[in-house]
Amino acid sequence: MTYRILDNGIYRDATQEEIEEFEKIQQQEQTEQPKTQLDLIQEEQERQAQAIEELIMMTLGGGE
Repeated sequence: MTYRILDNGIYRDATQEEIEEFEKIQQQEQTEQPKTQLDLIQEEQERQAQAIEELIMMTLGGGE
């Protein structure tokens, strides 16, 4: 793949170092998948379930 750089209004070929840096960044972006909306909803449901469980335990424990 050929990378072109816009430098001061002039297009030039990217250097080998620039190409390596671009490819490194692309690999990092591919491995760092952002959380989907479903993941966020599931995390929130887990937090709510834990909070409800704690409230139930406090209520049952407080009645003794």
